[in-house]
Amino acid sequence: MTNSIFRAHLEALYYDGAELADSLVERDEDAERSERESLAILEWPAVCKQVACFCGTSVAADLVARGGLPRGRSREDSELLLQQTQEALEAGLEVGGLFDIRPAAEAAAGGVCLTGKQLEGVASTLEAAFELKERVSAPSVGGHGGLRYPSLAALADAITDEERTLLRAIRGCIQYGGVSDAASESLAAVRAERQANKERLRAEVDSWARQLQQKGAAEPNSVTLIRGRFCVGVRAGRQGELPKGSVRLGQSSTGATLYLEPKPAVELNNAEALLAEREEGEVLRVLSMLSTLLAKRAPQLMRLVDCVTALDVVAARAKHARWLSVAVRPAFTADLSESPFWVPGALHPVLMQRGLPPLPQPPSVDDNRFDRDFQAAPAWELRRVLTPDGPRSGELADGSATGGGGGGGRGAADDRAALLPRPLDLRVPSSRAVVAITGPNTGGKTVTLKTAGLMTLMAQAGLFLPCDPAARAEAAAASVAEEATSAAAPAGTPRLTWFDRVLADIGDAQSLQQNLSTFSGHIRRIKQILAVAGPRSLVLLDEVGSGTDPLEGAALARAVLDRLAEQAHLTLATTHHAELKRASEEDGRYVNVSMAFDTATLRPTYRLCWGAAGASNALDIAETLGFDRSVVLEARKVAAMMAASASAAAAAAEGAGEGRESHIAGVARSLVQQIEDTRQELEGQRALRERHSRSQATLSEALAQVRELEAALLEAPPEIVRERDGHAVRVQAALEAFAAGSAPQDAVEDELREIESLIPAEVAALRGRGYMGDDDEESLRPGDAVYVRSRGDMGDARVVAVKGDTVTVKFETSVLFGGGRDGGRGVKLNKREVKKVVKGSAMPTLGGRWEVEGFQSVMDDMARVMGETAEQERRAAEAAARRREQRARAEMEQLAAQAGQASWADLYDQLEVQELEADLGLAEGADFGSEELSALAAVLQEAEGEGEEAEDAAGGGAAASRLSGTTARGGRGKGAGAAQGRAW
Repeated sequence: MTNSIFRAHLEALYYDGAELADSLVERDEDAERSERESLAILEWPAVCKQVACFCGTSVAADLVARGGLPRGRSREDSELLLQQTQEALEAGLEVGGLFDIRPAAEAAAGGVCLTGKQLEGVASTLEAAFELKERVSAPSVGGHGGLRYPSLAALADAITDEERTLLRAIRGCIQYGGVSDAASESLAAVRAERQANKERLRAEVDSWARQLQQKGAAEPNSVTLIRGRFCVGVRAGRQGELPKGSVRLGQSSTGATLYLEPKPAVELNNAEALLAEREEGEVLRVLSMLSTLLAKRAPQLMRLVDCVTALDVVAARAKHARWLSVAVRPAFTADLSESPFWVPGALHPVLMQRGLPPLPQPPSVDDNRFDRDFQAAPAWELRRVLTPDGPRSGELADGSATGGGGGGGRGAADDRAALLPRPLDLRVPSSRAVVAITGPNTGGKTVTLKTAGLMTLMAQAGLFLPCDPAARAEAAAASVAEEATSAAAPAGTPRLTWFDRVLADIGDAQSLQQNLSTFSGHIRRIKQILAVAGPRSLVLLDEVGSGTDPLEGAALARAVLDRLAEQAHLTLATTHHAELKRASEEDGRYVNVSMAFDTATLRPTYRLCWGAAGASNALDIAETLGFDRSVVLEARKVAAMMAASASAAAAAAEGAGEGRESHIAGVARSLVQQIEDTRQELEGQRALRERHSRSQATLSEALAQVRELEAALLEAPPEIVRERDGHAVRVQAALEAFAAGSAPQDAVEDELREIESLIPAEVAALRGRGYMGDDDEESLRPGDAVYVRSRGDMGDARVVAVKGDTVTVKFETSVLFGGGRDGGRGVKLNKREVKKVVKGSAMPTLGGRWEVEGFQSVMDDMARVMGETAEQERRAAEAAARRREQRARAEMEQLAAQAGQASWADLYDQLEVQELEADLGLAEGADFGSEELSALAAVLQEAEGEGEEAEDAAGGGAAASRLSGTTARGGRGKGAGAAQGRAW
């Protein structure tokens, strides 16, 4: 494809930018959905919960536990995350004492006046943040002006000294959750005045209480506070002991005590109320001032929280590596000559939980909330706590605990260490794109896939990889011996390619809600993977090609893996198909690895044997699990016979020159050849449409001849003319319906037979045939022409035999209808049902026979055309199902090749075919000003037309709906008309 055509594509896409943007967004959403499902399959959320348990703040713990552990978007990003984890390990980074102050900042920005305790919580968080920054910004040991932890210091840049002003303001005004006297001179003055007034008031009330007590009018300690005013409790009936003007504030529940405010204390109580109101106003003014100051710094505080959260996540990653105890920092390689995945002794991090110390409990989002003034939650309130996925510490596979007892003693630690999973030797040879993992069931193939996926995700997220030290040392020694150690990483360091996507199809994808069988579920996932996988993707497939016929499943698996070998960077696939086990012998991009199996103990060893294909050992495993021994023995006999038969077939194939090539490889190449032949099939479809057009023309000529013959009948008597007019309309309508394709041939024939049966005997007599009366029934002889009124057939019936009242007749083949239902065979009838026919002369112009001269040849042409058309339609329907997928794929791949792309998916990313077709307004015969562009339009138009024909065969409504949708989107009537023409 030339640059001019590409420019035409780009111009068309430019003028439809909105639709293109929507399409790209949809594809991004599909890729995101597929990757999200893959992360869930690989148990990535369980690893995130492990890391969340080591967070020191509720914000970071909640974020990571919900799968928010950040992963690098590029190799450089992931290397920076790993460097941060390394520095956090060296610094022993701890994050704590910080609250989630985002609600406080939002409330202040919304005009809410915060309380003293809330402001004090903000101050505590700021102090912890500044302390954290000072720790990560420590100078280097050498004192050369650098930083000891530069990547961590860069994360702390958002903690600026400008927030120190806010911190000093809060600490200068708030103490012990309240506003201090130092916050304002006015507040200090009103508090001093209030304190003096309160002392005078208390002295006055105490004096009156003592006097009343001495007189027996009051009890000891009778001074109390009612409605914020100091008063004296006086016995009922003794209120006269107080001076006139005293105020009664209330009484006890029994009425025996009256609470009275002595007259000298009334003014002092009034002053207390006024001074308390003035003090409250001054406090609110200070709190409002601090809240306003906080509101102005709200965006900076939000960034500070994000910064602290990021440092907390880094610290959690470092603690996670320390908890794993065998974790090591991986390295990314960009050298294509190196192994794309070199992780010796890899351990599944989730399975390691049962052999490691219990995970700590992180802070809960219910702790120290803003709406509780950053105070601890009540003991009786239920808190949302994080529960890690996977086995618990010391838990066996069946859920029971080990026998080592609790506590942190040496025995318990040894018991837990025995529960660690077996290390896996994940060392993919260089220049290999597909790894076929074989071996027995329960042998660890699926765990191998998940471990490889988690190793990749952990490295992307800056997590250290758990690897067995002994396996690493052995692999390092082998690398040194082979001089294969990377210069960028020391020997034994895990090395892997940076993958942009990790896509997985593992486990049974069956879903009753989505109406998916096991095979359908796998196909749906693989379809999504093929749609989004790119040259930097890692693909993990479990039991690829399973759930269907073994031969077809193996062929499909080989085709999928061949496609991924070209499309993805690395594919790991488990399989039991023997054909895939032999793929490495035929294609250098494949490599086999088998899971070792101890045939003596019938237990898996979880050891990977690279370069070898493993046996499934299904019968051995079934016997170990207690399967009926007699059934297993019979199965062994059948397996031996099948193996002998397969060996004989392989030997015969090798003797015939097929060599070591597998049958499945041949099937896969056959599929490729069928794709290459699609253009020829498209040409055949084009020829079929042309023949269909010629058949329509022939029918039109036949219809014209029929009209000429009808014109000759105008000289017939009026009775025939009237009869002919009615039947002619029906004949013409039936033929036009057939020519237009709206009625099948069988329906047209039935219509014409009905018309023929309606022609009365009198009209037939006028057309050259006469009928004998009932008195001539005895004169019937074999060979006589007769008419059967009950059958209403205009074809000639001949007498075959006459016996008594029974006449055997044979209906001659009609030139129009093939003799009806009894044409060509003898039928026994009663003599009363038949009439002998003699030649008439009412219409001598029509010839000696009842057929009009020339009518026979016309009807022969019509019958021949109908037969050819029906045969062509039948063949097209049979071939449509076979060609549908190959036709579209061949055109797509050829178009991609002409565009210089590796595959149609790559070209599809640049050019949206469906939207492009609507933009260009494609129609058959359209002139686009360029031969190459016109050719491209023709190819796209043919692909669409054939797809519509296939859909019309299944249901015309869907094709009509799509056609109307295309016309509405493109807005071009010409394209719609062309689509209708192709549908005919």
